[in-house]
Amino acid sequence: MNPKKMIWTAGLLCLALAIGYGSEISIITNPANDTVSLTQDELRKIFTGKKRSWQNGNRIMIILMKRGSLHDHFLEEVVKQNSTQFSIAWKKLIFTGKAPLLNYAQSEEEMVEMVRRYPHAIGYVGPQSDLEGVKTIFIRD
Repeated sequence: MNPKKMIWTAGLLCLALAIGYGSEISIITNPANDTVSLTQDELRKIFTGKKRSWQNGNRIMIILMKRGSLHDHFLEEVVKQNSTQFSIAWKKLIFTGKAPLLNYAQSEEEMVEMVRRYPHAIGYVGPQSDLEGVKTIFIRD
């Protein structure tokens, strides 16, 4: 294969991986949660603190990845904010008493464990995570 074709192929592969990664983020909740689907807008409202309770009235427990590419990609694709914007917005909510402290997982395995443990939790994981013991939420347009 000639060098130009190799570079072009590698570029397409990187683009495909970047696009695929975003579409393969799974939104997870505890199996006891009655919610089976959310709109993109509802999901954004949850993670920006504008929607604080599930339909049954229980307070939503948000779990985020502490840092990393999955966290950054989730914020950009779902919340439509970068990590600085997200952090500033949540600090304002917490400081004014409009939202509780956020909960953080150090790894995707810990994220799944925390969502499994807390009935009102919501979180997110990448495509390689073991989803045993949690429920995946369908996201509608």
